[in-house]
Amino acid sequence: MNLLKGPLPKLMRQIAVPAATGMFLQTILNLTDTWFAGRISTEAQAALSLSFPLFFVLNTFAAGLATGASALVGRALGASDSRKARCMAGQAIILALSLSVMLMIIGPLISRPAFISMGAGGEYLEMCLNYMDTVFLFAPAFLMLSITNSLLTVQGDSRGMRNALAAGAVANVGLDYWLMNGGLGVPPLGVTGLALATVSVQVGSLIYLSRRVHRTGLFKNGFWSALKPDLKMQMELWGQAIPPGLNLASVGLGIYVISWFVGQFGAEAVAAYGVATRIEQLTLLPALGIAMAVLPLTAQNDGAGNFKRAEETRALAVSLGARVSVVSFFLLVLGGKFLMGLFTPEEGVKEAGAYFLRFDACVFWAYVFLNINVSFLQGLKRPMFAVWIGLYRQIAAPVLVFWLLAFKLDLGLTGIWLGIVLITASGAVISEIYTRRVINTCRTSNYGFFP
Repeated sequence: MNLLKGPLPKLMRQIAVPAATGMFLQTILNLTDTWFAGRISTEAQAALSLSFPLFFVLNTFAAGLATGASALVGRALGASDSRKARCMAGQAIILALSLSVMLMIIGPLISRPAFISMGAGGEYLEMCLNYMDTVFLFAPAFLMLSITNSLLTVQGDSRGMRNALAAGAVANVGLDYWLMNGGLGVPPLGVTGLALATVSVQVGSLIYLSRRVHRTGLFKNGFWSALKPDLKMQMELWGQAIPPGLNLASVGLGIYVISWFVGQFGAEAVAAYGVATRIEQLTLLPALGIAMAVLPLTAQNDGAGNFKRAEETRALAVSLGARVSVVSFFLLVLGGKFLMGLFTPEEGVKEAGAYFLRFDACVFWAYVFLNINVSFLQGLKRPMFAVWIGLYRQIAAPVLVFWLLAFKLDLGLTGIWLGIVLITASGAVISEIYTRRVINTCRTSNYGFFP
């Protein structure tokens, strides 16, 4: 797929639709785990929800490296420098494997104090640990899957991940049931079985995507030579990977902050928030697919010296994202309780989750603009904005606003949901103002902001 030529709507559709489908299937995998956990107990379902912040530790490293690799490999491909693209991809693999080993060691050490600080104890705590410690032990599969997917997506291939997850979504249902309940010589593993099912899907997907990357020819002139450590390239990669990684770290900390505040209202509230955010992810998928298409299109075209086409990519994405926002608003407002009921039998959990989704619907447009603007700026090698807006949205503002609304003004959970709306909306406005300033600056230069 040539991202430098051809109609943008067609190219965006060819990248965004498979990407969104893949993320849909990934969310279905998560919801399947949540559904089965609900059949164990409300505490088991809450344990998976409470694992979100630590799961984001993995995502921080995986997505940070993947985004950095996408930006740099994409710009090298746009500049027709296949050697640099190949070597940069190799350095990303080296860093992913190195960080995986670190996470395998450190993850289980931090999980217990982290869960205790969020209010877990007794059997509830053990469920949290059984799930998350198992995931940490298989960190290499998660990080390498993210890297291989980024190497495909930056070349316009978002179908590979979709195919892998389609098979994984089907397999995960059987694996969840089998490993949770036991059978065929395997004892009932409960929540640990759900984690092992997730890991198994990741490993299978990694094998499939690795073969697909090989067929692209990215490493045709030497895979092993690309793995030779290159300090200069690794530093360049870190420069692009750390900002989006820090952004995701702030998201993880933000989920920790929200989980802490929500945890003050009991396991039922935590379970409701966990299920509702997964439903939110489902409705966000079309917009996230559009945002994913923005990064490779922007990176390759700006790398080729065509900033105007990169700008047109963002304008098209914003237009499409606005339409998605309207549809999602009505879906969440009118169908929130029904959607909650698909994943939990507990009436209290359904009511609390549907109430949150009505607030969330009001700020859906803001999520869309934030994701598109961040992807656009990353494609321009302008990744630091994601860090600053992430720190504002996920840490600085929530600690103050949640405390003020939930406890000082005694609004309880309503105060937390209202706080999410206010913080996300203001973050979107800030991102739009900053992005337009960058665009205006780029217009006054030869073709863009960067060489």
